[in-house]
Amino acid sequence: MSTLALGFAVEGGILVISTIITLVLVHRHKLFRMRDLHPPMITSTSTADFAFSVRPR
Repeated sequence: MSTLALGFAVEGGILVISTIITLVLVHRHKLFRMRDLHPPMITSTSTADFAFSVRPR
């Protein structure tokens, strides 16, 4: 196998592996959790907190 063909084979292998990893990660994150859809609301009597703040406690 020539050096050029070996280079193309390595590049093609990297492309295939990175595409598979990307597809797996996208498919896994496609399922939404309840926390993704409805972040927790923080309500407080303090004037520093807003009624619809989405900061985690």
